[in-house]
Parts: sequence; structure tokens; C-alpha cells
Amino acid sequence: MEKLEKFGRVRYLYTSGLTAISLLILQGFIGIGQLDPAGIIAILCFAIAIPSLAGTTVIGFLAENEEYDPKDKTYKQIDRIASLGMTTALIGTGATFWHILPIAGIIFSIVSFLVSGTVARVFMNGVRNVLKDRPDIAHSLQEIENAGNNKKAP
Repeated sequence: MEKLEKFGRVRYLYTSGLTAISLLILQGFIGIGQLDPAGIIAILCFAIAIPSLAGTTVIGFLAENEEYDPKDKTYKQIDRIASLGMTTALIGTGATFWHILPIAGIIFSIVSFLVSGTVARVFMNGVRNVLKDRPDIAHSLQEIENAGNNKKAP
């Protein structure tokens, strides 16, 4: 279980770091009179990201000693909120760079997309390797995945 907890700590660090960055960037927008569209997008993204990331960070801290149960719907909801917060924080940061210099926004967005994809692949590979040692959790996750794939679109 120790290796699986490591991945939870990585997400905790990621969400707390993005919360801090979002707050610092938001502070720079305070006092600016008229905002351009990129500035408005950044502010709206941070309005979503900051409470989402702060909430999942606090939940991660409070639930640090709990056993992960993939069948628990609460964990799935927490993952969705964390993903929403991380995505909107990155979009808001990209919009901030765009506000400052459009080419910087483009570069930031491309690099963030590439790095996030790489981090996600490494993270999921690590989780899969840990799950090889935990067939009880791996089986539960497989059942959840299969149930999600069998749902019919409305």
C-alpha cells in the first residue's frame, strides 16, 4: 500500500502547488482596471481552480491515513474535482501568459499539454505496477472500468 500512497502524495503536491500558483497569478490581476478577453478567461478559470484545488488538497490531507477503496463513489468525485481544478488552473495560467504576450501563451499551452500527458502516462504506469501486487484493488478497478465502458450514451 505504501507505493499506492506515494501516488496520492504526488497529486497532493501537484494540487497544492497549482493552488499557490493560481493565487499568486490572481494577485497580479487585482487592481487592473479593464481586462482583455485573455484576462477575463484567466480570472474565470482561477475562480473554478482555486476552490477545487484547495478542497481536494484539504481532503487529501485529511484522508491521508484512509485505505483507498475504488468502489467508493466519493473517491471518484474527488478525482473529478481535482482534474477540473488542475485543468482550469493550467488554462488560467496559459490565458495569463496570453494576456502578457500571446506567443508566450501558445508556448505555455503546448508545453503544458505535452508535460501533462507525459506525467499522466508515467503516473498511470506506476499505478498499474503497484496494482499488480494488489489483485483485490486491481480487480475492483477493472470492474469499475468495465461498468463505465458498458454504459450506453443517452
